[in-house]
Amino acid sequence: YWGDLVWASSLKSTVLNRRAPVRHKGKFIGVLISAIRLAELSNFLQELDKDANGRRSFLLYGSDYVLAHSSMADGNYPRSEKQPIPAIEQMDDLVLRNLWNPKVRRQGVVQSVKAETHLLDLGDETYSIIYRQIDGLAAVPLRAGSYRRLERGFGPYFIRLWHAAVTGLIVLIVAVLAALWFGR
Repeated sequence: YWGDLVWASSLKSTVLNRRAPVRHKGKFIGVLISAIRLAELSNFLQELDKDANGRRSFLLYGSDYVLAHSSMADGNYPRSEKQPIPAIEQMDDLVLRNLWNPKVRRQGVVQSVKAETHLLDLGDETYSIIYRQIDGLAAVPLRAGSYRRLERGFGPYFIRLWHAAVTGLIVLIVAVLAALWFGR
């Protein structure tokens, strides 16, 4: 089972640990314990987001605490023995701090059985949030998710589509003119 979050003072880090009984022919012979520093988990999310076209991933411990986030990869985040992980409102990430804020939150475009979505309107920017609750891995439910800023108006994808359509129209006009010219 997953153990509680532990502050490892020798590492100056919070670790997430997994414990499993070891049995031989049905007889208990010991316990296997593995642990991972949260900074390493955050580093993994940071690597995942590098080529993600503006996506930012996160892992929440319950609704109020951040287990992993790319800004925590360097291990420089508020924590202590009493509170080994930062509260969501302690994060430098404006989107994450407002994740549950009803004043800026509205219904997402797509709803799914496996994931939840919503939008955040922060100033002139809108962010699309998608996350999934994971039960049974820790003392509280985890929420794994990501967000990205939505493009306003004609975003880069629509601009590329527009360019392709205009190029296609030009090629079509040139082809018709060439056919008329050579068809004389």
